[in-house]
Amino acid sequence: MLKQARDGLSKEWGVKTSLKPFYRGGKVQFLQGGEQSRVAALNDGNLSILQDDFTSPFDELLDELDEGDDEITSFAFHPTTQEVVVSMKSHLLVHWDYAAKKKIRSIRGHTMPILDIDYDSSGTLVASGCADRSVRVWDIPHGHCTHVFHEHSDIVHLVRFHPDPKKLHLFTAADD
Repeated sequence: MLKQARDGLSKEWGVKTSLKPFYRGGKVQFLQGGEQSRVAALNDGNLSILQDDFTSPFDELLDELDEGDDEITSFAFHPTTQEVVVSMKSHLLVHWDYAAKKKIRSIRGHTMPILDIDYDSSGTLVASGCADRSVRVWDIPHGHCTHVFHEHSDIVHLVRFHPDPKKLHLFTAADD
């Protein structure tokens, strides 16, 4: 709340809306589409999804996933639909329909924690970078791995597809 003085400067400030913490470090993604955009952020092993008007309470995805004591380590939202893929501390990838609040499938493939994931621009492929020094590419609609790359000699922290749908390039970054 803001009160404006005659000279144009505010004299009093007040809290209009207050939310509990929704970000504690890690990945953040801004989601466009539909009538509202949203902000998604890692939050102590959970995924917080907040409407951009900051007036309504936010959703926490782990509460919906029912994966026990597992934690979310990374996430990637589909470029055009209401689907999200999250990586779990237990090495699972969970494909989730956010709008319907329904798990589509779980996929296991890595042997250590997955540190980053990214959708390609078509929404068909997801890349995952892992502490096991590998990068995998997944055909998410069919739930299987299409490629495994072992070129890194250390932990893979970042995977990104090229944003141009005509260029199927994958960029990775690791401690090596």
